[in-house]
Amino acid sequence: MYGTTVVCCICIGNIGVDELCHGYTPKWFVQEEDAKTGNVIHRYTGEYWQCKEKQDWCRCPDIYL
Repeated sequence: MYGTTVVCCICIGNIGVDELCHGYTPKWFVQEEDAKTGNVIHRYTGEYWQCKEKQDWCRCPDIYL
């Protein structure tokens, strides 16, 4: 994986993903509890493809500052 940065957040005990990621909120997913297992999951909102179709990236941070 040359030239690739991978950021991985996990849950440890009662510490959630948001706390480990310093308050980062995903743009295309929402955090919720799985009804069957009670585990924390991230559900895809479906908004990415709408934004891509319109080329509307205003929700995304400018990573090329």
